[in-house]
Amino acid sequence: MIMPTLLDIAAITSLPPLGEEILATTKSTTGVKYAIDISSTTYQSFILNNKGQDEEPVFDNEHIAFLLYWLSGVVFCAQSIQVEVTYLPLAIMLAEDRKLCLAKLFLPRLYLTLDWITDLMREKNRITNVNGLV
Repeated sequence: MIMPTLLDIAAITSLPPLGEEILATTKSTTGVKYAIDISSTTYQSFILNNKGQDEEPVFDNEHIAFLLYWLSGVVFCAQSIQVEVTYLPLAIMLAEDRKLCLAKLFLPRLYLTLDWITDLMREKNRITNVNGLV
């Protein structure tokens, strides 16, 4: 089996292979404090707790909450049915329009997910939540 490369990921996802490296310790540099409600992280309650008012413009907190939801459920396909709060610094940096090297972050997660699926298939277990859904 041929495994995807960094250039494949960049071509398929349009995620930039160049830019600021993302490390576990990378933080926002603006110093702005955001108020994202992470008291309940199941997808439905997270959306309800962080959505803005109807007919109002989207404010920074709502934009960051959406990015966090999107990163958890769509980009990194979290294996749980909850928003991964570990991606909050990344969501903030994306909202701040920082140029980030997302392809290098996405590729290891893809490999881990493929490895997890392969293990499930070998054990003939039911494969669930691969695309963020059960």
